[in-house]
Amino acid sequence: MQDLGVKYSFAGLHKKALVAKDSTAESETLALEDLTDYKAKSAESEILKRSQLHQIVMFNEAHDIAQHRVLTYRMLSGLWKQGYRYFAAESLNSSASSQINKGYVTNNIGYYTRESIYANLVLKAKEIGFEIISYDMHKPSKLNTTDERETNSALTIKEKYLIKTLMQKSSSMLVIPILMKRNG
Repeated sequence: MQDLGVKYSFAGLHKKALVAKDSTAESETLALEDLTDYKAKSAESEILKRSQLHQIVMFNEAHDIAQHRVLTYRMLSGLWKQGYRYFAAESLNSSASSQINKGYVTNNIGYYTRESIYANLVLKAKEIGFEIISYDMHKPSKLNTTDERETNSALTIKEKYLIKTLMQKSSSMLVIPILMKRNG
């Protein structure tokens, strides 16, 4: 059913994507908490405050829920002002950067960028000045497991980007997203 939700998301049918996700969710029993001392905070300002203390900011998102990418989109300018310079996303293939440099997104740069909010997120990051990084599926797969894929993705980020930025005495990144910062 997640695949159905993703297809609805690509079509811009976000309410149907949410319904498809809800219909597959397992029921949970939640304990009620005492919220009398709860104070709501702006997610954007809290993330910006905390991101000043770190070199990497990661945003988690569900592939079938386009609204999850809206927060990342809204955070881009503030993170850029703090020195974050790299935008890395799982969805992008190895040739994505060269295609995005042409100023548009096609279905060929990655699977999830077929969804318009994701495509606009990548274009906005490029427009602001972020270096776009692809890291998923760059290494040959032997076992074809999730662990192998995630390990290979981490190694690609380390080998191609972290070592490079550390050699330049700079390191900051956004990936889906992760954002990385340059030092001094």
